[in-house]
Amino acid sequence: MTRAVFDAHADLFSKSVEDGLDWIDDAPRFDASSDNLLRGGVRVQVASVYVPMRKDGEEATAEALRIVGVAADAVRRARGFRRVNTIGQLDAALASGDIAVVLGMEGAGPLLGDPDRLRLFARLGVRFLGLTHNHANACGDGCFAKDPVGLTPRGRAMVHVAEEEGVVLDAAHLNPRSFDDVLELSTRPVVCTHAGCRALLDVPRNLTDDQIARIAASGGVFGVDGFPGHVGKDRARGDLDDLVAHVLHALEIAGEDHVGLGADFDGIPTKLSGFEDASRYPALFSALSARGVGETTLDKLAFGNWMRVLRGALERAPGNGSFPTRDCGQP
Repeated sequence: MTRAVFDAHADLFSKSVEDGLDWIDDAPRFDASSDNLLRGGVRVQVASVYVPMRKDGEEATAEALRIVGVAADAVRRARGFRRVNTIGQLDAALASGDIAVVLGMEGAGPLLGDPDRLRLFARLGVRFLGLTHNHANACGDGCFAKDPVGLTPRGRAMVHVAEEEGVVLDAAHLNPRSFDDVLELSTRPVVCTHAGCRALLDVPRNLTDDQIARIAASGGVFGVDGFPGHVGKDRARGDLDDLVAHVLHALEIAGEDHVGLGADFDGIPTKLSGFEDASRYPALFSALSARGVGETTLDKLAFGNWMRVLRGALERAPGNGSFPTRDCGQP
């Protein structure tokens, strides 16, 4: 029997828009195609709303809205998939055997530092939010900033609005000062949807052991991704054993209740040998089992930990906060 999987990050619909592809008609071009998701046992997929930094201002907002629309259209046309933005919709999808699709915004650039735009996107189904991608925006600096600062006043306001709206804060791509600000300001679980362990590969996108432990202490989940640049032996290439090593290290630091998976399929230029697409999840679990990871831990890693966080977020239906937001200062 295939183990149920909750994958916290894939760029399937962002790729559709960026590359001019149709997720259904051009299925062989996607790592997270519907067939691959089904074969891999994926039951919940968080699909990113990612706009490249070369697009800014209202153009970025328009592209983010286009991705949301493409996702809605693709899920409507696909058999066995369902968009989810409430607990009732989630339960209905799982009960019917459908794959639940949730949206996550990767980098808050399209929000233009305006918390009211976050409120609108939450109503459209965005339930995960990374305040930055790799570089700066109105909310703060990303992990590649040369002289990083923490969150701006608007970024701080965005943290509070996200929690009001039931949007999970995603620490992937934050620089250390922004990471500290998010963890200090937040009152609900903070997650990292897709990264590796810096103790094993020292790159800016990976989290330190202290950061992973703080994610766990918040009640959140650290999601290990499948990009060789984050988990491979030399950043240029890697294999399934490298991914296993990062998962095992994360489990050691965070504990079995706070580690999950977010492969970053369709958003990465190279793949791990043996973990090339979403159909390969059973191979990962077999490899972890061979290294002594028990069934209960595997169930939590594959599905249960992320599900706990998502259910907690969906308990807060968008619309709980005031609208429009009062002025929160300058970026």
